[in-house]
Amino acid sequence: MIPVVLGVLIALFINEWKQNSDNKRFLANVFESVDKEMELNIMEFNKVLPKQQALIDTVRAYMDNDQNTFLP
Repeated sequence: MIPVVLGVLIALFINEWKQNSDNKRFLANVFESVDKEMELNIMEFNKVLPKQQALIDTVRAYMDNDQNTFLP
């Protein structure tokens, strides 16, 4: 009876250890994917930002110019 109980306990311990190892590996993969996606998003943001800033500057220039008749 004792060997059976010890066998079950060892099996449960090994199963829990394997599950924890799998969870850590999964989390590492998730964090790596999020990190890569963040890097790509930052690169895309830095590529688009100057164009958007130029557009904002152009709109502000037109808004500040009293010569424009097409603005209310």
